[in-house]
This record gives sequence, structure tokens and C-alpha cells, in this order.
Amino acid sequence: MRKTILKIAFLVGVILTIQSCYNEYPPEPSPIDPEDVSFNTHILPVLVGRCATAECHDGTKVPDLREENAYRELTKGGYLNVSFPKESKLYVSMTQGIGGIVMPPSGSLSGQDIELILLWMGKGAPND
Repeated sequence: MRKTILKIAFLVGVILTIQSCYNEYPPEPSPIDPEDVSFNTHILPVLVGRCATAECHDGTKVPDLREENAYRELTKGGYLNVSFPKESKLYVSMTQGIGGIVMPPSGSLSGQDIELILLWMGKGAPND
């Protein structure tokens, strides 16, 4: 009886050891240090190039994401949530869509662009 209990305990130990072993790949580091993310250098070019296009956010639709208006429109219009960036209107519109349309409608932003926007919001969305 004692040998049976020891065999079962050993078998349970082996199973638990095997179950706890798995390969976990660390996330790929961002190519840009989060502290270096800048609105004018990283975020504005994405907004102007992909969002402030004809018949989109070029002043004909809210928010106006043209270069001279983008920061003001995003911050005053309630599109940013610096406490919970993934809950911001900006992030949700780029990843899940609003009104059934994922922004920009011409094609999704790259994962890197979305990550940069999240990093920028996470550091308080400064106008730098």
C-alpha cells in the first residue's frame, strides 16, 4: 500500500512538473524607448499621413487631424484616456472600430504605430 501511495505521489509530481513547463517567449521590445515617444516626431506624422486625408479627418469630419489642429482636437474632444489608454476613443477606433468602421478605413495602422500611440498616451499625451 505504501509503495502504491509513493508511486502515485511520484506520478503526480512528474505530471505537475511537466504541466508547469512551457515556453514563454518574452514580448518583443519596442524599437523606441517609451520615454522617447514624441507627439510631433512619432504620432503627428501617422495622424497626418493616414487620418487627415481627403474626405476623412481633413477638417470635413471631427476630429480635425490636420497638422495645425490635431493635438488640440484630440485633447479637447475627449479622444484620449491617459489613465487607461486602451479604453480611449482613439485606440478603440483603431483596433475595434466605432460605428462598424475601424480607423483608418483605408487600412489598419501597423502594430508599431498603434503601440507608439499607446505609449504616448501612457506617458500623459504631452504636446512635445
